[in-house]
Amino acid sequence: MPRELDFEQSLRLVSAGLVVEPGLAGHSRFFGTGQTSAGKKIWLSQFGKFAVGFAQDTQVTYDQKILSNTDGKPSTPVYVLTDVGRALSSILPSYEENAGFEYAKKLASVLPEGSVMTWLLLPNGSLQPSPLKF
Repeated sequence: MPRELDFEQSLRLVSAGLVVEPGLAGHSRFFGTGQTSAGKKIWLSQFGKFAVGFAQDTQVTYDQKILSNTDGKPSTPVYVLTDVGRALSSILPSYEENAGFEYAKKLASVLPEGSVMTWLLLPNGSLQPSPLKF
């Protein structure tokens, strides 16, 4: 989940060719669908080797800064990097898993208690439930 940028910060990043102009509505990253080992349908978002999600039947109160509903699918606001922005970010350390952990904490603030689930992505591509609780 992105840190909210003020107008000046956003303008500088767009002018430098690092971030795509967000326009009035901004950009969104949609949750994908998945299923737990028990067969429960879930909404899922991956952050490197860490994934966060919640059951599709969860009663959700949408908060535009953390979780939105776009065409019946949950999404979260993001900043989209340009090709130049991606190239520059590729030489910096990646903190995707930390971002996912921080997003899980934020997500837990707008979902019913105990709704947020987390997983670790294994080398074979399967998801292992994470012991982290939110």
